[in-house]
Amino acid sequence: MYILAKLVFKNYVPLKLEQDMLFISKQTDTVYGKVYEYLQLHTLVYIPRDKESYINENGFPVEPYIIAQNQNSDDKETVLVQPEHIGWFMNDDEGGAHTIDIKDFNLILEEYDGEMCIEVEDTESDDTEDMVAILIDGKVIIRTADDMPEDDEEEDEWDDDEDEYWEIGGSE
Repeated sequence: MYILAKLVFKNYVPLKLEQDMLFISKQTDTVYGKVYEYLQLHTLVYIPRDKESYINENGFPVEPYIIAQNQNSDDKETVLVQPEHIGWFMNDDEGGAHTIDIKDFNLILEEYDGEMCIEVEDTESDDTEDMVAILIDGKVIIRTADDMPEDDEEEDEWDDDEDEYWEIGGSE
């Protein structure tokens, strides 16, 4: 079954800066007088000479996590997927999964405000702490929120209810 989840980025303090580390910054664009703010990722292309000033300007590096969307903002955050298990991005326009890259992360942040979906094992419980993400080759497949496949069970339940309705003699 697929669930909506949230892609978030958490800071960490590295022992040293390395190429390809992820950093996040707030961007502002003005379009026709309206100001848009969004988060954007960038990678460390080269190791700066003055590491302290780079961190002061860009903040500490970040790692991606996938967390459950809680109904109540006071609830404890539930991490569904750790950074080492984030690896595939599925886009129906492209016809298959590919290794997730910075463009995909930025798409999810900018267009969907971090909201996306992943496939989890079916459980009897609706508790997010009991959810386990399905991994393919050790990595989870991420889809955009508007590309979430429908669960077959829900469609079957609807069809069954409709058949019972008409058998009882319901009318329009």
